[in-house]
Amino acid sequence: MKVILSRKGFDSESGRYPSPILPDGRMYSFPIPSSDDKIRYDRLSIEPNLTYDWLMKELIGKGCESKTCHLDPDIYKHIYPRKVGWKGAFGQIGTAQRHLENQGVGIGDLFLFFGTFRRTMKNGAYRYTAELDKHVIFGYLQVGEIVHDESGFPWLAEHPHVLDKDRVNDATNAIYIARNKLSWCDKPGFGAFRFNDSLVLTKPDQQNHKKSRWQLPHEFRNLNISYHTTNSWKEDYFQSVGRGQEFVIQEDRALTKWVQKLFRNSELMA
Repeated sequence: MKVILSRKGFDSESGRYPSPILPDGRMYSFPIPSSDDKIRYDRLSIEPNLTYDWLMKELIGKGCESKTCHLDPDIYKHIYPRKVGWKGAFGQIGTAQRHLENQGVGIGDLFLFFGTFRRTMKNGAYRYTAELDKHVIFGYLQVGEIVHDESGFPWLAEHPHVLDKDRVNDATNAIYIARNKLSWCDKPGFGAFRFNDSLVLTKPDQQNHKKSRWQLPHEFRNLNISYHTTNSWKEDYFQSVGRGQEFVIQEDRALTKWVQKLFRNSELMA
């Protein structure tokens, strides 16, 4: 099983604010703004009477400049009305998709989605805390199918890699559909995590804080991580690169054990 660390959601360029860690540990990755897409932030609901758009207004004092967003990966079941048969899915296209193909990503491999997050507090309204931003793994999808023709999957009709005909007509367009269950345990094949420290990639207590300085297991030093080299390993941290959406880690026993421990120690959101 290969593992793909996949960078998604708001960052310093797209959205320009961190996604929130709510006080109860729920993590919601704000999908990037996109005028090419049709799903609106005010139609995505975290809970009754609390939309993504409203939460943004509480946290940053305004809604997103774009009213519509690129809801991908699509792994939160309860945020949007779902068609019968819906399950988690993730689309990729162009150079990023060719990279996944060149790395041999296929059935059974695991996407771990990470992004920029910050804790929040609630005192009447939600507010960001003074805590620094960090890279956190917020969700996952183990690949059950890879499709290039969505016609046999009517529940995919509102996925951004189906709605946008320019993407559909691109020969590289691919949609990764989740397994029903993980291959090594009875947990769902896709989902989102509640926050815990084991999901944090950013190394803590950094001077001149840089969220791209990661704490990865020492055993990973011998593994190939795409877009990175042996020079990415520093004395006491791993320097992740700014370019690239997906970092593919080669299959290895140490990697599998790390993933299984990550899931044992983490609670999934309902």
